[in-house]
Amino acid sequence: MRALRMAAIAAALVLGTLLSGSAQAADDSWTSLYAGTPYEGSGWSVCPLPITVSVDARTLKPDARKKAKAALVAALQRWNRPKIVRFEYVGPIPVNFDPATGVTTPTDGVARDRHVYMAVVKAGKAPSRETAVVGLAGPLRVDPATQIILEGSGAFRAQYVEQASRKRVTELFAHELGHVFGLGHSSSEKDVMYPILQGLGDLGSGDIAGAYALLKPCPAPTPAPEPAQPEPVPAG
Repeated sequence: MRALRMAAIAAALVLGTLLSGSAQAADDSWTSLYAGTPYEGSGWSVCPLPITVSVDARTLKPDARKKAKAALVAALQRWNRPKIVRFEYVGPIPVNFDPATGVTTPTDGVARDRHVYMAVVKAGKAPSRETAVVGLAGPLRVDPATQIILEGSGAFRAQYVEQASRKRVTELFAHELGHVFGLGHSSSEKDVMYPILQGLGDLGSGDIAGAYALLKPCPAPTPAPEPAQPEPVPAG
């Protein structure tokens, strides 16, 4: 399957400052991360296999690493509750983070369909040069023919993960997972995808409506080639 690796199209969560988001949808608060581009409307497929999620938190001390894992699992549960797709935490996978593009990629170079690579990065390799940006995420690989997202990427500022409460870190992870889903920023303060953390305990109606709207049909499996028929052997 031919796919496009998304190098720099990601969205950030900023504390204290409202970012200008994508063009607002006409009938709701949610937006597509790719609004105004050929990839507008890209989303994950409804295939039954879960979307697996890993986090490379080697930069954190053990207690902070434990908090990050618990917060990520809680954020995945928020997105699993409406039964849009199923996210599943699979543990750590080492990644490389590129500060120039804001993208995390696996150090082993293996492409994993329906997977999201997350990392917690220290100062100097933070998700953005802007100190207010605490998270950056988006699709990593998209099939241009179907607009199906195949892989996602996310990076988080270690200082924030270490110092913020677990509830705040959970909301940060839930917000960035929305960007991985293909959602842009929401205009409603009741949505997790609002560009400023609001201390929300669950997804808003705009988050759920947008995620459902971006879902793609599961591609039909490629049929296996028919076995070659043996050539007839002439009688002697």
